[in-house]
Amino acid sequence: MRGTAIHVGTVTICGMVKPGTHFDPNLIAETFVAFHKQPRDGFDTELLYR
Repeated sequence: MRGTAIHVGTVTICGMVKPGTHFDPNLIAETFVAFHKQPRDGFDTELLYR
């Protein structure tokens, strides 16, 4: 299909996921949303969440 782009990447979480910390699931979810919304001309293929 013309004009369709596939964005493939990984998000690596470098810590224990725990509410109320830097590794709060809601904060991590915001990172995933931002990763998803990247402009086509600036796709990252890997993100380290530290």
